[in-house]
Formats: sequence, C-alpha cells, structure tokens
Amino acid sequence: MSVKNILCSLLLLLSAVKLPATEIICTTYPVWLLTRTVAENVPGCSVDLLMPPGGGCAHSAAPRPGDLLKLRQEAVILVANGQGVDDHLIATALKINDRIKLIKAEVPAIDPHTFASPDTAKLMVQKIAGELSLLLPEHQQHFQNNLHKFLPQLEKLIQRVRQLPLRQKYVVLQHGVFRNLLNLSGGKELLLKHENADLLSPGTLISLLQKSRQLQAVALWCDEAHDPACKIFIRTEKLPVVELDMLVSGPAEPAGDHYIKVMNQNIYKLESVMR
Repeated sequence: MSVKNILCSLLLLLSAVKLPATEIICTTYPVWLLTRTVAENVPGCSVDLLMPPGGGCAHSAAPRPGDLLKLRQEAVILVANGQGVDDHLIATALKINDRIKLIKAEVPAIDPHTFASPDTAKLMVQKIAGELSLLLPEHQQHFQNNLHKFLPQLEKLIQRVRQLPLRQKYVVLQHGVFRNLLNLSGGKELLLKHENADLLSPGTLISLLQKSRQLQAVALWCDEAHDPACKIFIRTEKLPVVELDMLVSGPAEPAGDHYIKVMNQNIYKLESVMR
C-alpha cells in the first residue's frame, strides 16, 4: 500500500472517531433558559435541565435517581446559579462525578436570585458564555455570537425598568426574589419575608402594615401564589398589586425566547400598574 493510501485510510479512521459529546447540565430552570441562549446550535453540545421543571425554587429541590444519571456521563459541564440558591445540588453532583466541570453564574447583586432581573441576568449570561468559551475554546466563536445576539434584547428590558416611575418610592415585596428588579428601577423595598422564612407572626405583620403606611408604599409585588401575609396586605392596604412570574419554573419545552417573553410580560405589568 502506498503512503498516500495509508494516509487516506488514517484520515477516514480519524473522521469516524467521534469525540464524546459535551453535556451542559443546568441545576435550575432559569439558569437553563439563560444557558440555552448562549449554547444554541453549538456543535457537539447539548443543554439539559437536571430536573424536570415544575418543582419550584431550587432551595428545596431534590433530584430523583433518574435525574442523577445525567451527571455520570463522560463530559459534563454543570452550570449553576450559586450564591446559596443551589449549593446542595452542586455538592450532590460533585459527589456523583468528581470530573464535572463547574460554572457558577455568580454575579454581584443584592439578592442571589439574579435571574429575576434583566440587568443581573445580563451579567449571568456574560459569565456563562465566558466560562464556556474557556472550557470549550473550539466553540468560543459560537458562544460569543449567541451572546451578542441576546444582549440587545436584555438591554431593551433594562432600559424599560429604569424608566418606571419608582425612584425613591417604597414597594412591598412578597419575598426577596424581586429585590434585584426593584433595585434596577430605583425603588426602595419593604420586604415581607425572605424566601425560606416561616410564616410571619401577627406582631411582625402588624408592624409591617404600619411601616407600609408610614413609608407610603405605592404597590405590592408578589408571585401568583399569594401567601397568607400577601393576602392580608391585599385586603388591608388596598395597594396596587403586580403579580410577577419569578421564572423559577415553566414549560418543559419552552421557545428559545421564553425568558425574554416572560420578562417582557412582567415589565409590561409594571408599566401598566406603576404609571
């Protein structure tokens, strides 16, 4: 066999050998939505959610045995929120597979639920794209191209929130998930409770009601599942109520622009009520 034929045979063999696909697995639904935007159509990469959507916030999420099997694959990148939101999921993943490459999308913010406001979400996707580019340099251009398509959409949302007439005005927040969004608007917070806090005592609730009146709060921001404290505020204070989607869950097969659509709906509600 000639040298030329040998080289051709080697090239054919090499082309038939497939490198292991990279599984990019996300700990939470909102992190998955954001990661998909920067890893869309990247050859040899798939983006999956660790657990099926519908389990609520990651603080209390517990993956099933079938979910954990995803972490045993050969080439796994785990993308997490970090900052205490999903630390227990990170620890579990690293126990199962110590070869996992970890990306924590941690960014400076007043609340760790950074996905719930477009400005901190922007920082998250920039960090995710940067870390993926370092781990998979052969796909750096794909990640950066996807990122630069997504950033202008976030920037439009950011500008709309900044234009809300809330500067230096107080807003009652059901819980801390909305703190970053309110901070972007220039408003001030009166927080009912932290996400994992117990139900408010009657004395604490009365104190918060009095404070809301003293500070002349202009609205109550809450999720669609009003907790007891929220319901009392709605009945007692007659504040304008804005129900916001926290983006902690959603459809199992969302459209590529699902994050933008939901955030756009949230901001539209704020614009309609806070005029």
